[in-house]
Amino acid sequence: MAEASVKNTKVDVLGQYVHILTRIKVRCKTCSYEWMVLPGNLLRNGGCLKCQRTKHKKTNDRFIEELKTVHSTIVPLDDFVSSSSKIRFKCTIDDTIWHTTPAHVLSGTGCPHCCGRIKLTTEEFSDRLKVVTGTIEVLGEFVSVTKRIKVRCKLDGHVWNPPAYTLLSGVGCAKCSNLKKTHEQFVEDLKAVTDTIIPLEPYVRALQKIRFKCTKCEHEWSATPDNIQRGRGCPACKKTGFQPEKSAFFYVYKFLNYVGFGITNNFKKRNHQHQKTFSDNGISAKVLLLVEGYGQTVRDFESSVIAAVGGVNTGIKGFINEGALEEDYATIVSMVKDAGFIIKYIESFEKNS
Repeated sequence: MAEASVKNTKVDVLGQYVHILTRIKVRCKTCSYEWMVLPGNLLRNGGCLKCQRTKHKKTNDRFIEELKTVHSTIVPLDDFVSSSSKIRFKCTIDDTIWHTTPAHVLSGTGCPHCCGRIKLTTEEFSDRLKVVTGTIEVLGEFVSVTKRIKVRCKLDGHVWNPPAYTLLSGVGCAKCSNLKKTHEQFVEDLKAVTDTIIPLEPYVRALQKIRFKCTKCEHEWSATPDNIQRGRGCPACKKTGFQPEKSAFFYVYKFLNYVGFGITNNFKKRNHQHQKTFSDNGISAKVLLLVEGYGQTVRDFESSVIAAVGGVNTGIKGFINEGALEEDYATIVSMVKDAGFIIKYIESFEKNS
């Protein structure tokens, strides 16, 4: 490996060169971190993964900017240290203060009081609703954010029983919304969501199904305008690929000096694909973690993991960006436990010496 040593002055080669596609052990001259790498990466002047991660470490200002895009009503009270180090947060709606990890908040988890993990009384729920809208009156007893509650619109007297969380998220009186929205308005609103789906029948109301057509594949189907506006796409186009409206899995593998992660609706099939890839590359790998949850939530969680610890190119198909250093596995486990997924399998491991 003399050629690699000359071309790449950032690392010392420790292992014996075998083949251009066989990984070799190297050590960073800056931080002494040791890892296995493809010789080709050295010849392309690839550097230390640990140094790269330190170089791009998230700052407090960057964390605050990211938080604003996820939660406009939550502010940190302490400085950002790391994605897995708990700090205090404050909800600007009800002034609740609690401790949690930045990764947890960036994954979309909000104020524990507002989202019902700390149970609200009917009076407290009514007060929170007044912050969101002053046009809805609570008639029933509040049980939990997932249970339906009887309410009345102060504008038109319409009475209905929606899930409590929909009211806190800003969903108002369906009757008022339907009276105001015309077919032309619906078409304009739809264009802001998708440019490949068009209505074939006149808009009546948000929850009354009409025919739609996909301009991409010509498929026609019936759906509620509400579902389409919430991002539900063409069912024919979605037959392949990840389907966020279905149950999904988040998984983690251990191989070489890395952990690789991903999401899928069918883990049995995906695991078969990954194991074949590992076998073809002569790599030993095992599943460390497997959890299940709602598809869109799982997809958002994977994005949070990438933001927190991921983005490392392992050089293995399927884990080009969905990889991290093995010591980051503890952070991923912490994020998973905070997210509240159904844990199918979880395992710890000792870092290689």
